[in-house]
Amino acid sequence: MRHGRLARILAILCISCLSAASCTGSSSTSPAAVVAASAGASAPPGPASSVTAPAADTAATDPTTASARPADPDVLTYRGGPARSGVMPGPGPVASPVVRWTFHASGPIGSQVAVADDVVYLVATNGRVTALDLVGGTTRWVTDVGVSADGSPTIAGDLLLVPTEAGLDALRLADGLPAWTAKATGPIRGAPAAVGDRIIVASYDGRVTLLDALTGSITWSKKVASAIDTSPAVEDGIAVIGTTDGWAVALSMEDGAQLWRTDTGDRVRVGTPAIDGGVAYVGTLSPARSGSHHLIALDLATGAILWRVASPGDVPAYSPAISGGSLYVDSESKVALALDPATGATRWRDPLPGVDEIVASVAGGVVYTATNGGFVIALDGASGRELWRSPILGTPYGMAVTAGAVVVGTNTGTLMAIGGTLPSP
Repeated sequence: MRHGRLARILAILCISCLSAASCTGSSSTSPAAVVAASAGASAPPGPASSVTAPAADTAATDPTTASARPADPDVLTYRGGPARSGVMPGPGPVASPVVRWTFHASGPIGSQVAVADDVVYLVATNGRVTALDLVGGTTRWVTDVGVSADGSPTIAGDLLLVPTEAGLDALRLADGLPAWTAKATGPIRGAPAAVGDRIIVASYDGRVTLLDALTGSITWSKKVASAIDTSPAVEDGIAVIGTTDGWAVALSMEDGAQLWRTDTGDRVRVGTPAIDGGVAYVGTLSPARSGSHHLIALDLATGAILWRVASPGDVPAYSPAISGGSLYVDSESKVALALDPATGATRWRDPLPGVDEIVASVAGGVVYTATNGGFVIALDGASGRELWRSPILGTPYGMAVTAGAVVVGTNTGTLMAIGGTLPSP
């Protein structure tokens, strides 16, 4: 079980400003090699591993206005939860951004981090997995799954699920040691969805598979497409998946039965769905072809298309963050949008300083996004007014917003925790 939440919460809320520094990841190790976070630490009984103490890490934290934290500040999976709604526990900074700490991974970062009990779990594309302290960025442990990993990790109970080109690896949160590995799933390039003791994954060979979270054993596996490279979204026992050839497919979590299959009409890659209020929202993405990029609302029960709107500039628009009766959409046309979920009509449109390939996150009425090689940006959810921006290096792929920080990684291998002034209690 995870422990120490109260102590960690008090530590975050009582932080004073320290000197800025960075935390540098160590060099590659053999599969399942684990680095303990403190000198002299030893691994509990389990698979063989080498254990050493990492070099000391230093980091800076920002002064913040104290604000009540949510009852559950964890970010357990890509886009916040299995429905992929983009809602984060927050709170996030609303003004005066300050970089709390920076960590340099041993390879590019192509996914969103997961956060539990004030520990950040990061997966680099080279298969290196690092657990970091959310407060200061110091390293808890490091392990290597031995194969490339492009999907975002998911936390299920006391396990960290790491999707890889070889399947799914389950690591123990406490120390990074392996619990089980499922190779029969095929290569997984999206994030697993965990619901109770069940895990659902979509693989690049077009299969959707349900596994037992405790053992990794397969309950069912269904071939639904030629290829899938995004994450399944789950709500009310229904899993929705976007395929690489323009379809959205819904399966029953219970037995894998196909509930519906909808042609988006674009014959291009369908992004990770976002589900809210009995509606699944999907964006149609690459490859680029004139008139082939839309945001589409589907009835979760039937798959019927409720509305379909063209992406601004006819470029990819990503599935929305959904909160406060609005859909918040990022697109590669250098704009952020708020849409009416009932009709798809635009409520506001805000220009961005660069191409935006990240999916939006929302916490406490603030929309967080980021541009390629540019900035993390906070927007007021009601008006689209820019609240602040903070520079980053590289292309970002996902962000977590919790405990007063925005945690975002890029393809340069840089992970940043950005704090600032928090909303009033």
